[in-house]
Order: sequence, then structure tokens, then C-alpha cells
Amino acid sequence: MILAEMDALNAQITEMEGKLKALYLQRLRAQQQPTIVTDPIFEREYIKKRFDYRCHMDMLPLPAGKACHIQYQKDIETMRTSMASLLKEADEKRTELANVMEGEDESKLIADLNFIMDRYHNTESTLFHLLQTTQPIDAEQFHKTFGDLLRDRMQALQETRIAEIKALHLC
Repeated sequence: MILAEMDALNAQITEMEGKLKALYLQRLRAQQQPTIVTDPIFEREYIKKRFDYRCHMDMLPLPAGKACHIQYQKDIETMRTSMASLLKEADEKRTELANVMEGEDESKLIADLNFIMDRYHNTESTLFHLLQTTQPIDAEQFHKTFGDLLRDRMQALQETRIAEIKALHLC
């Protein structure tokens, strides 16, 4: 008898959870806002800072693999400018090296050229990594949308848990 009642209560809880999830999804669709998938650690850190008046919007975290499109573009331009400058500097060193008279010390020029090329390849590698692993997004829109979605999700979770607690008291 008790097992049958427990099974019935569990079925009611599952049904209520399903209804709450359906209502939550319906609300999201009505608002025509995309669902943003993030990890729980990010969400926790985001909640800590989102409603703190001391935390400016620029300080809010973004999910792994995402970057503000404005900063992203600046980073790309900075690296490309640096790479162009390094190649120009390397060409100057090569010209100096070609004009070196016999008997002069070439090792200093070769060391300088190698150092310049190492910096170029490190910058190029950093640029490649940025382009491959990071996606530019509109950070301002993300924070607005994600903050609203997170608030709705917290409300739905709270309603679900309260319904579970009420169901337990009915036993």
C-alpha cells in the first residue's frame, strides 16, 4: 500500500516537473530568445557578479571559447600589425646580413634575425589559436539575454523544488 502511494507521488512529481519544464520552454519560445548552453561553474561565477552593483558589465565573465567581438577584432589587428612589423624588421636584418663584409661578425645579426623570427612565429601561433578556439560574440547582447534566461531558469527551478517539497509533505 505504502509503495503504491510512493509510486503515485513520484509519478505526480515527474508529471509536475515535465509541466514546469514545458512552461519554461514555452516562455522561452514566446520571448524568441535562444537557449544558451553553459557549464554550471560559469553560471555560478556569473550569478556572483551579475547583480553586484560594484561589477561593471565589462567585468562580467563570458563562457569559455567566447570573446567580445570588439576586443577580438582589436586583438587580431594588433597581432597582424605586429607580424607585419616583425617581417619588415626581419627583411632589414637579412639585408644587413647580405651586405656584411667578409671578416665581420655575422653571428650577432643571425642571432637578431632568429630572435625576430621566433617572435613572429609566436605571434602567428597565438593568432592561430585565437582564431581556432575563440568565437566572437556581442558581449552586451549576451549579458542581457543570458541574465534574463538565467533569472527565468532560476525561477523555474525554484518552482520545481517547491512543488517537490509540497509533494513530500502530502505523504
